[in-house]
Amino acid sequence: MNYSPVKDKENRYCLSTICMVLIMYLPSLCTKEKNYLSKYKANKDTLVNFNNKRNQEKVDTCNYIVPKNTEGRSNIIEHFKLIKKYFKHYNNNQEHTSSKWCSYINFWLNNEIRNEGNQSEKQTFDFYKKFINCDNELKDITKCKSSDIYYFDEKTFGQVKEIYDIYEKYRGFNAFKSGNNNLLPCSYAREFTEKFNNIIETGVHRNNNNLSNVLQDIKHLFEKNGLTSLKTCEPSIPELLPITYGHVDESTQSRTPSHSFNLTPILPSTVGIVLFSFFTYKVKWNFNLLF
Repeated sequence: MNYSPVKDKENRYCLSTICMVLIMYLPSLCTKEKNYLSKYKANKDTLVNFNNKRNQEKVDTCNYIVPKNTEGRSNIIEHFKLIKKYFKHYNNNQEHTSSKWCSYINFWLNNEIRNEGNQSEKQTFDFYKKFINCDNELKDITKCKSSDIYYFDEKTFGQVKEIYDIYEKYRGFNAFKSGNNNLLPCSYAREFTEKFNNIIETGVHRNNNNLSNVLQDIKHLFEKNGLTSLKTCEPSIPELLPITYGHVDESTQSRTPSHSFNLTPILPSTVGIVLFSFFTYKVKWNFNLLF
C-alpha cells in the first residue's frame, strides 16, 4: 500500500484528539480521593462519640413500633435515639456528601445485635426500618433511607467485618509507630499484614472491584507510612501480597503499524470508547459501597 499524506494527517489529528481527551479526564480520575479509611474513621468516631453521651433525642411517638414484651426492647429504643441523632448530624452537614456514613451505621447495628445475642436479629431490623419511616424528622431524608438499613447474612457480615478489622489494625499501628517502644506498632503491623494477606489468598477480591479498591487503598497507606517503622520489628514483618485481578487477558500483543495503515476509522471509535469508559467510571464511583 502507498503512503498517503492525507491519511497520515488525519491519523495525527485523531491521535491528538485522544491525547486531549486523556489530558481532560485523567487528572481528575487519578487524583480522586479514595481514602476509604479516613471515611471509616470519621464515621466510626462520630457514632462512638454519640453513643457514649446521654442522648436526648425524642422518639416517644414511634416507640409503639416495638411491643413491650419484645426481647431487648430498651436497647432497641436507645438505638432509635442513636439512629436519629446520627442521621440528623450527617443530613445537616453539607460537607458529608458520601453515603459511607449510612453504610457504617448499618454495619454497626448488625454488629451490636450480634454482640447482644438477640435471637430476633432480622425482626430488629424491621423495627429500625419502621422507625425511620415513622419519625417525622427522618422519613424524608434521602441520603440514608430505611431500605439502606438491613440485616447482613453471616457471609456478608464476616466479609465487611474483616475489612473493618484491617482498618483497626492499621489505626493501632499508625497511632503508636512514632513512639520509642516498637512492641505495639510491630504487633499491630503483624496482625494487619496477616489479615490482609489472608484476604488476598482467598481471592475473594478478584471479581469485586469495590473490594479491590478498598484493599489497594489501605495497602498503599500502609506501605507509604509504615515501611521505615518496620525495620526494627522482630521477627520481621512479612510483605503484603500483591493484589491480583481476575479475568485479565494477557494475550493482547502490541503491533507497530506501517506508515500506510489508516487509523482514521478506528481512532474516532477509540475516542468514544475512552469517553464512555470515563463516564461509566464516574457513575460507578457514586454507587453506595459497603466500605
